[in-house]
Amino acid sequence: MGIQLDLEAVKREGIGKEAARKLRAQGLTPAIIYGKRKNPLPVSLNTNDFLKMMHGESHENMLFKVKIKGQKGKNPNVIIKEMQFDPVKGSLFHVDLFEVAMDEEIQVHVPLEAINEAVGVKEEGGLLDHVAREILVECLPEDFPDKIEVDVSSLHLGESIHIKDIQFPPGVKPIESPDKVVLTIIHKLKVKEELITEVPEEEEEVEPEVLTQKPSEATEEE
Repeated sequence: MGIQLDLEAVKREGIGKEAARKLRAQGLTPAIIYGKRKNPLPVSLNTNDFLKMMHGESHENMLFKVKIKGQKGKNPNVIIKEMQFDPVKGSLFHVDLFEVAMDEEIQVHVPLEAINEAVGVKEEGGLLDHVAREILVECLPEDFPDKIEVDVSSLHLGESIHIKDIQFPPGVKPIESPDKVVLTIIHKLKVKEELITEVPEEEEEVEPEVLTQKPSEATEEE
């Protein structure tokens, strides 16, 4: 919780598609820092180093101090707002970095993780339904939790866990309704019934659609 990592970056002089292509060919990824500053700052990141740092981590709540090569002054504290990947190659395409103030609370989505096996699953034949996979919370950047763990061992068939039932770490406040259900034990039979779809007795024959226009190709953005 509140782990801060150093992230090295280089200020970009050229912007636009062609400049971004050249950076990627050199093993660099275009990125942008925005948020607290008046003007967004275009930078580049070493792609391999960045991906190694991110390996196996949930990037949404990781806090970074960006060290910009050759730039004097305070190093900005950022969180990753978005990571874009090439839809065909799967390679890292662009990174959005949001600058935060360490003394100001911000809202972030935190993954929700159920721990231990529920009695409703182990002894009563139910299934654990993850109604919500993450929770919106508010906290200082240094208090960002990697995840919120919820013990479901005492949960019986038909019972649920609401946000108000969860014990959050110090300094972390849930923003969503306290009555929102996040985890529940449902009957397996109910799941099977939901998977059954009615087949119409008579279906009107439909001619295949003729594709008259080539799908628009994804445009490369900075």
